[in-house]
This record gives sequence, C-alpha cells and structure tokens, in this order.
Amino acid sequence: GSHAMGRAQAGPSTHQRPRTRDVLPDVPANPGREISNQSLPHVELLLVALTLLATVVMSALTLDQTRRHYKIERTSAFVARFNSPELVELREQVDRWIESGESPADLHDRSSRKPRDPADADSAVYRRVDEALRIVAQLRTLTNFLQEFGTALKAGSLDEQYAHELLGAVCIRYADALEPFIRETRQRR
Repeated sequence: GSHAMGRAQAGPSTHQRPRTRDVLPDVPANPGREISNQSLPHVELLLVALTLLATVVMSALTLDQTRRHYKIERTSAFVARFNSPELVELREQVDRWIESGESPADLHDRSSRKPRDPADADSAVYRRVDEALRIVAQLRTLTNFLQEFGTALKAGSLDEQYAHELLGAVCIRYADALEPFIRETRQRR
C-alpha cells in the first residue's frame, strides 16, 4: 500500500499495441473484416462467372453426349434384334412368302378356311390353313417390328444416320413388299 496512496492507479489500456492506422496510414482501419460477395473485386467476380459458365457448358456437353450414346445404344439394340436368329429365320419365311407371289387376300382367305369335318383335321386342307395362319403371324411379327423401329426413329430415340446405314435399305424393301399385306389386314379388321 503506501506507494499507491497519492496517485491514481492506471489500468490496462484497451489496446496495448499501436493501431495499424497510426503506424501505416494507407491500411484500412479494420483489415480483419469479412469480405462480402458485394465487395469482391472485379477479377474475383469474373472468375466466379467464368467458373459457372464452364460448369453450364460442360453440363450441356455431357447431356448431349449422353443423349447421343443412348440413341446409338438403342439403335444397336434394334439392329441386334433384327439380326437375332429368331428374326433371321422369320425374315427367311417372310421372304419365301413374298417370292411365292401369293396375294395377301388369298393368304387371308386360306388362313380362315377351317375344315368342317373333324376327320379332315389331319388333311392337306388343314395343313394349308395351319401354314397360312403361321405365315400371317410371321408377317404380323415382322411388320410390328418395322413399325416399332419406324416409331422409335420418328420419335427421335434412334440415331437416324446410323439406323439408315445399317437397316435403311432392307426396311424400305420390306415396307414396299409388305404394304399390300398391311392394307389387306387393316381392311379385314
């Protein structure tokens, strides 16, 4: 106590080190403040904008590449199905019927003749009816495949150039050859 008596006690100062502004007058008064988005320098804003633009462009390119890949895969699936052993055999049967020259009306008539007498079930008439029914089913299967293919192409889910290069000529040939059958089938419904 005795030396504290005549003087006021000095407390610690609020800021014991000199202010930066006092030492370096060019430095802002509050250099530790948070920088808001509104106060970003123009260069930083430009970098952010370019990054966003690059992200959008890359996303668009990825989407386009994914769509093209999907179309090629879908087209390849149609081609693989068209060249599957089942459809190759079916096309051979259809080709034989086309080469026979039988009219679609005669084929439909033949397919609708059922033997009246059950004893005729094993006869040549029954076998011709059975054969005609089988041919009609094969023609419908192939025309349904071609319709699915055409619809997918029209809807834009196939790669048009790739599809045309692989199946274009054969599809056109079948479409021309089977058009009378399709018309006859529609008339009879």
